[in-house]
Amino acid sequence: MATDWRKENFEGMAQLLGYLTDKPKLQKYREYCGYSEKGHRREALHAIKAFLKETATWDFQERKEFVDWIMWVHHGLPEVQGLLPSAMYLELIEPTLSEWMANEPKHSGPYRWSGGEENLRKAIALDKLDGIAIMKFGKMILNATNYSLHELPETYLGEPQEDSDDLEEALGYLSGALGDPGKDALMESLKANADRIRKWILKIEE
Repeated sequence: MATDWRKENFEGMAQLLGYLTDKPKLQKYREYCGYSEKGHRREALHAIKAFLKETATWDFQERKEFVDWIMWVHHGLPEVQGLLPSAMYLELIEPTLSEWMANEPKHSGPYRWSGGEENLRKAIALDKLDGIAIMKFGKMILNATNYSLHELPETYLGEPQEDSDDLEEALGYLSGALGDPGKDALMESLKANADRIRKWILKIEE
């Protein structure tokens, strides 16, 4: 399994590096990716600092386009490690997403990429066909309810009715979503948790 992970990481990074070859404004980011993939941490840190120094001179539109693009890449290549180094997230991605929300409050994109339950709800409210936001929300609710359920049958960690409502909300979004490859499996897992919570609520009401 580890070998497969390394192979996918290598292939995804090679694909990204090839794409970046003819993107002059992104060469420092390309250098960072190359060094990071090879495990050269000092050189990678130097490259990402140089890249962030360049992006500090970009206008909002340039920063928004890069952030939207790299978040799509990160979503599409989840096996590739290190695409969003912490310095880049804190100094470029996070502030650009906040500015994007302020400048374009009716666009689902910045809420989708920011994540968190409330931001994802906002993204879905703005675009009910935002499949990425819907899947992210569903997975978040699944993880939360998995935690709430993991001490059964001794006890329930959390508020079962609130969790039941969240599961119903997530399933409602997913039922109207387009055919994401993982949609059916996610819905089955959410339904299973909803059934377990329903049984627990009936038990404590006896």
